[in-house]
Amino acid sequence: MKIDIFTFAHNEELTLPITVAFYRKKFRDCNIIVYDNESTDNTVALARQLGCEVRPFITHGTYDDKALANLKNTCWKSSNADWVIVCDMDELVDVREEDLRDTNATIITTIMCNVISLIHGRFYPNNKDKIRLFKRCAIREINWEVGCHNEHIVPNEGFEVIKSGGFTCYHIKWLSFQYVVERHKAFAKRLSAQNIRNRWSYHWRWTTRQHKREYNEIISKASNINLITTLMSV
Repeated sequence: MKIDIFTFAHNEELTLPITVAFYRKKFRDCNIIVYDNESTDNTVALARQLGCEVRPFITHGTYDDKALANLKNTCWKSSNADWVIVCDMDELVDVREEDLRDTNATIITTIMCNVISLIHGRFYPNNKDKIRLFKRCAIREINWEVGCHNEHIVPNEGFEVIKSGGFTCYHIKWLSFQYVVERHKAFAKRLSAQNIRNRWSYHWRWTTRQHKREYNEIISKASNINLITTLMSV
């Protein structure tokens, strides 16, 4: 089975090895394509060292949610894989190859789990999560809106949109509290004029107190999931 994974990076040298290890253990022969959005750290060299294909994603020094949505809607179009994953670098879709082989679904849905320090996870079973994984030959368009939380799927002729759930997506952005605070400060400086005008990704402009409130809310309702053990045993 051929799996293509399209992911996106700006200064992801800490998250990148975790994500690559996770997907390579799930899908040993998967192709991982990293669209690099003008990283200034070791992301590009590290991605190549880990066997990923690196493609440039140029936004002239800004972060632009509209440009990212457009890229997500088109980057997979030339893929001839059986299944395609389109995800942010900190999103780990927990699906096995045998799950995909045995299903008649064309879209895989997930429950989001916010993860802190790769150990503590809070699940959100009542919230709609993003679509990230789909059967390539079945789908003509995903049509993600800005932010990619909503989509308007168009199947190819002869196929239907058939969804299968019960899977998890681990959102691992909280490598530590300070990591998120510093990262969001850096990203806030890159927000495009269009982002600021439309308040897209506005959480990057939060104060430390606002981040602390979110962190405390997650950790107060989290369970021990220990992704470190999962990464080592998959």
